[in-house]
Amino acid sequence: MTSQAHPGSPLTPILRGGGLLYTARLVAQASRLAYVVLVVRALGADLYGILAYVHAWGILFLPAFNMGSQVLLSRAYGQSADAGRQMTHRLWTFRGLLLPLLLCLFLAVTIGSEPDAAIQHLFYLAALALAGRGFASWCNHVLVANRRARHVVMLEVLFRPGELLVATLALNAGVSLTGLLLIHAVNWWLQALLSLWWVSRTVVRPAWNWQQMDASALLRQSFPIMLCALALVGLLQGPLTAGRHILGSSELLGQFALAMQLLQVMVALPNSIGTVALPYLASRGQHATGHHYLRRLVPASMAVVLLLAALSHLAAEPLIELIFGPDLAAAADLLTLGLLALLLPLTPAALLCQSALAAGHMHALRNAALAAVGGIAAAMGMTTILCIINPAPGSLIFGAGFGALCWLLALLGLHRRLAGGQH
Repeated sequence: MTSQAHPGSPLTPILRGGGLLYTARLVAQASRLAYVVLVVRALGADLYGILAYVHAWGILFLPAFNMGSQVLLSRAYGQSADAGRQMTHRLWTFRGLLLPLLLCLFLAVTIGSEPDAAIQHLFYLAALALAGRGFASWCNHVLVANRRARHVVMLEVLFRPGELLVATLALNAGVSLTGLLLIHAVNWWLQALLSLWWVSRTVVRPAWNWQQMDASALLRQSFPIMLCALALVGLLQGPLTAGRHILGSSELLGQFALAMQLLQVMVALPNSIGTVALPYLASRGQHATGHHYLRRLVPASMAVVLLLAALSHLAAEPLIELIFGPDLAAAADLLTLGLLALLLPLTPAALLCQSALAAGHMHALRNAALAAVGGIAAAMGMTTILCIINPAPGSLIFGAGFGALCWLLALLGLHRRLAGGQH
C-alpha cells in the first residue's frame, strides 16, 4: 500500500497541522535557546543550571495542570461541535476547582525537596508562571481541537520572542534570577488573558457549569491521560530535577540542562504531529485511516533521530562552543548520548501513546496509563541503580532511556491488541 495521501485521507491535514504546531513550538524553543545564550553569557553556566532546574519542575507539573484537556477536547470536538463545547465547559469548571490544590501541591513538593533557601523562593514565581501557562495551554488545546493550529502559531510568535526581548533588556540592566522568573510569569499570564479572549471570540466562551461537570467521571477520563503526559515530560524533565541533587556541580548541571533543552526541541516535531492528529483519530469516519498513517510515522521518526545523532556527533561540539560558549561545550557529548539512548525510543512511544489515547476505549486508556506508569517506574529504578554506581549525567540519561524503552515495548503490545480488535 502506498503512503501517498488519497482524497479524504487525514494524512495531509495532520501533517499540515503538525507542521504549523511544530512551527509554534520551534519558535518557542528557538526563543528559549536564544534566552539560554543570554543567560549563560550574562550570569554564567552555573546560574543557568539553577534556572533550568526551576523551569523543569514547572514543566513536570504541567500535565496535572492541563488535566488531560488536550486529548479530551480533541476527542470531543472530533465527534461533534456540541460535544466539544460541553467538554470545554466541564474542563473549565474542573480546572477552577483543582487549581488551588495543584498550586499548593507544587509548592509543597518543590520547596520541600530543595534544601537551599536561596532557591526555594524562586518556586513561588514558578508557581505563578505555571498557573498562567496552564490557562494558555488550555486555550491552545481548544484551538488545536478545532483545527486552528495557525492561531497557536500567531500567539507563540507574539509572546515567546516578546519574552526574549524583555529578558534581554532586563539582563542588560543587571536583573537577577528572581527578575527573570517574574518576567516569565507575567508573560505567561498576558498570553493566557489574550488567548482566553481569542478563544471566547472565535470558538466558544468558557462558562462555569457545576451541575454538568460530573467531576468523578471527568477525573476517571483525565487521570490516565495525565499519567501518559507525565511519562513524556517526566522522562525529559525528571533527569534534570534529579540532576540538581545528584550531580553536585552547578556548572555540570548547566551543561546537562542545555543538552536536555536541545532534546526537547527535537522531540517537539513528532509530538506536534501526534497532537494535531488527535481530532482526526477521534473522528468516527477517519479513525482507522488516521491510526494507520500515525503508525507509519513511527519508523520515520526513529530514522530522523538516528540522522540527528550522526549530525550531533559530527558537528554539535563546535556549534555549541560557538553559540553558547566554551563552558557548555561538554553538552555536545550528552546531546548525542541523549539522542541515541533516550529520544530513539521516546519519539515512537509518544506517537503510539497519542494513538492509544485517541482510541477512547477505557480498556485502551487504562493500558496506556499502566504502560506510562511502568515506564516511569523503570526509569526511576534504573536511574537509582546507575547513579549509585556512577552519579553522572550519563547515568541519568541511560536511566530515562531505559524507562522510555519499557514504555515503548508496552505500547507496542497494546497497539497489537487494538489492531486485532481486542478492546
